[in-house]
Amino acid sequence: MKKIFLALFLGLLVFVSYLFYNAVKFESKQPNTESIKQIPISKKSVENFSKALQIKTISPENPVDFDSTQFRLFADFLEKTYPLVDSLTEKKVFNEFSFLYKLNGTDSSLKPMVLMAHLDVVPVIEKNLTDWKQDPFAGKVVDKVIWGRGTIDDKIAVVSIME
Repeated sequence: MKKIFLALFLGLLVFVSYLFYNAVKFESKQPNTESIKQIPISKKSVENFSKALQIKTISPENPVDFDSTQFRLFADFLEKTYPLVDSLTEKKVFNEFSFLYKLNGTDSSLKPMVLMAHLDVVPVIEKNLTDWKQDPFAGKVVDKVIWGRGTIDDKIAVVSIME
């Protein structure tokens, strides 16, 4: 029995030593890059983002609670706010509320690029509403901060791509 414990202890010691060695010898593979200048954001872009946050594209756990009206409003918002995107791209619609835009470049020998985002947000739990400093669907700007469901995940990406 002592031999088994000794073997386990030695195995554990070797494993911990291996982890320690790798932690000490670890080198970052992040490239060194120069900082970029902050890009000024237009007032109109902030307004567009605020409007997007006000549309309650909630993806509920129960499919019966799905409000397709809000997703139609968001589709209309995209078309009206970004008409140039619709005119310059090939647009395909999947399952009524998923959009794929294809913008052909001028040099077909180059590799393509994919920009992705989703427009749905998780529901706000009623009991947590008191924890919100602002209405989760107001898209309110307070002290240069935009408040709302989707500001980080993931309407910010949708609007940024469209902008």
